Amino acid sequence: MRGLNFVVGLTVGVAVGALVSVMFAPKSGIETKQSLREITEEARRRTEEIKSRGRRYVETERTHIQEAVDAGRQAAEEKRRQLETQLHVESPTVV
Repeated sequence: MRGLNFVVGLTVGVAVGALVSVMFAPKSGIETKQSLREITEEARRRTEEIKSRGRRYVETERTHIQEAVDAGRQAAEEKRRQLETQLHVESPTVV
C-alpha cells in the first residue's frame, strides 16, 4: 500500500508542477488552454491507472485473505474431529 501512496503522491506532484509551469510560462491564452487540457488528460489517465492498480491489489489481497481463512477453518475442523475422536476413545460410553 505504501507503494501506491507513493505513486499517488508522485502523480499529484507532477500534475501540480506541470500546472504551475504552464501558468507562469509566457504563452498565449490558446496555448495555455491547450497545455492545461493536455495536463488534465494526463492526470486523468494516471488516476485511472492508479485506480486500476489499486483494484488489482485489493482483489489479490482479498483472495489471499480468503485462502488463509479457508485454510484456518479447515485446520480447525480437522483439529475438532481429532479431539472428538480422542474424547470418544478415551472415555467409555455409559449404557
